[in-house]
Amino acid sequence: MPCGQAEPLLRRAVESVAGLRGFVGVDFFWEPELGETTVLEINPRATTSFVGLGRLLPAGHLAAVWLAACGVAGYKCDLLENLADIVRRQPPVCFDADGTIRPVAHEAVTS
Repeated sequence: MPCGQAEPLLRRAVESVAGLRGFVGVDFFWEPELGETTVLEINPRATTSFVGLGRLLPAGHLAAVWLAACGVAGYKCDLLENLADIVRRQPPVCFDADGTIRPVAHEAVTS
C-alpha cells in the first residue's frame, strides 16, 4: 500500500502552520497495516529530498516552482501541481545526506 494515502493528512498538517510558504520537509511515519500516518515534525526549509528533486527535474524547474510557491509574480502556481505529478511518476528512491539517490526495491515500499 503506497504511503501516498497519507497525503491528505500531510497537506492538512502543513496548511495548519500559518505563514508557511515555499518548500518544507515533513517527517512522518506511515503504518500501511493500519493505514495510519503520524507527523513527527514540519521543517520550514528545504530538506535532503530537495537535492533529489534538483537532480530529477529539468534545469531551472525547481527554482521556478519555489518562486511560484512564494508568490513571486510571473511564476504560475500550476507548476506546483506539475511537480507533484512528475514526482509521483518516478520509481521510489532514497536520498542520502550527500545527495546520492538510491533506488528502493518495490517490496520495501509496499511491505
